[in-house]
Amino acid sequence: MQHCGYNQRVTEKTLDLSQAAAPTTYDAATAAGDVLITGVTVYCSVAGGGDLTSVSIQTDATTSLVLMTAGEGIAANLLAQSHPTCASQAWISPWTLRSGQKIQYTITAAGAAHTGTIKLVLLYKPITNGATL
Repeated sequence: MQHCGYNQRVTEKTLDLSQAAAPTTYDAATAAGDVLITGVTVYCSVAGGGDLTSVSIQTDATTSLVLMTAGEGIAANLLAQSHPTCASQAWISPWTLRSGQKIQYTITAAGAAHTGTIKLVLLYKPITNGATL
């Protein structure tokens, strides 16, 4: 975690797309205290390959906020050293992730031989004292 301006923080999470089981949802980040998410960047550092079909990124809130749909995260869009286009950018405005809520990613694949790495960069401000991601 780094500091970026007054009370602003940034954290980078690595999403491993070579997980054995798919389709399965994995945790990317968990709010420890309430945080205001002010920016999100999705960066594909290692191309999605093998039998990978797609990846989606979303919150686990009752009404989930989708950061990248499975359609946007299809394997053909997950090119090395690229930013997949997320046209559904409902998250452009700041949004709140309450304590205990998670940002998760779901991998869909035809088998178990899939690869890739996504870097999820989150810019946030703590709402409650000492809150982190």
